[in-house]
Amino acid sequence: MQTLQFPGLLLVGLVAGTLAAITGRLGPSIWLHIGFNMTTVVALFMEMRS
Repeated sequence: MQTLQFPGLLLVGLVAGTLAAITGRLGPSIWLHIGFNMTTVVALFMEMRS
């Protein structure tokens, strides 16, 4: 992991953990993770196309 990635990944992890704690379910955290990963996939795809 690169040093610049750590703060963003930490924030997403904290939000996912908070969602799981508040709702008592993993579903919202899983959807957050899917959305985060899809953002990365779309960004990489757009970079490849340009």
